Amino acid sequence: MEQTTHATNILEFIKLSRVVIGMPIMCVFRKFGPTLGNEVVQRAIDWLASEGHTYTTCDEQHVRWIGHLNADYDEDHPSTTKK
Repeated sequence: MEQTTHATNILEFIKLSRVVIGMPIMCVFRKFGPTLGNEVVQRAIDWLASEGHTYTTCDEQHVRWIGHLNADYDEDHPSTTKK
């Protein structure tokens, strides 16, 4: 399904954010909107959240990958795990 491909690409982009507040949604629109259209991007963002892949952080304009909640993930040293 094309929507899943778009959502996967958008999720990979969201995963790049290493800041606590997550990825600003406007960055997602700037990156993908010109080629996919803002409506498709918004549907993908909504689908990712509804399926539990992302969540909003400080407000509705920032999203973060749910994998950052993994207790073994050390945000300061992504290549290592917490002891």
